[in-house]
Amino acid sequence: MHFRYILQHSFLFLISMCVTHQLLGANLCDDIRRDFTISGNKDTLLKYNGHHAILDLCKCEVMVNIKVIGREAFANNEELTEIILPSTVREIDNGAFVGCKELVKAVMPESVERIGASAFWECRKLQLSKLPKHLKNIEENAFVSCSNITVSEIPAEVTSVGIRAFAYCSNISTMKILARIDTLPNIIFFNCINLRTVHLPETIYSIGNNAFYGCEQLTELRLPRGACEIVGNPFKGCTALKKVYISSQTFVTPLRSLMGNESVDLDSETFVKY
Repeated sequence: MHFRYILQHSFLFLISMCVTHQLLGANLCDDIRRDFTISGNKDTLLKYNGHHAILDLCKCEVMVNIKVIGREAFANNEELTEIILPSTVREIDNGAFVGCKELVKAVMPESVERIGASAFWECRKLQLSKLPKHLKNIEENAFVSCSNITVSEIPAEVTSVGIRAFAYCSNISTMKILARIDTLPNIIFFNCINLRTVHLPETIYSIGNNAFYGCEQLTELRLPRGACEIVGNPFKGCTALKKVYISSQTFVTPLRSLMGNESVDLDSETFVKY
């Protein structure tokens, strides 16, 4: 009986340790050579081929010098649900997490400066409320169809934002652009159907065609007090839009397309001068 008791409890202890080991990411370090491909200079994580649901890269010594999460490193991984990136990471390259349909949590350090094209495309379950403080570049399609993110600010250090960066992000309700960018690109908020409030910086000089296409909850918008170009029609499908406040220096650049000329009429009652 005594021997059976010891055997039983030893087995339970072993099971417990294995589970804890996996949850803490410790076994990740054991599997690192098999599951990861790292660049020769050890600063880029090129590819992950493992099957962990939770990855805490901060726990692995091999990752201490990683600065770049490489192009399509985790692409179409449908097992990954959570990842924590080390504080050394500066770039998340193109398509790094594209198609990670089960990814719920991605902890990015404040040091991240670039989120590449299509980096999180179709991460539909991703819960993200804040972008890294020192972010400088958000490239095209970065968060397309991330329908669960609630990002409400574009950080002050951002210098460029690509087209469709937040297209189909249907859970974003407010966006304050702290960045001193001069262009709001085409279709940046395409079909953000719950976007209600947008604060633009005074540095904006141009608003791209279809920038707010399908933002059916947007009721009003204030453009900068200085010169500002409206390219084509940024407001198609904005069915609740009542007022767009403009300055006397606001002007329109019509856009020719297969559907004809696209433009807005600044003399309509929707546009109100300061």
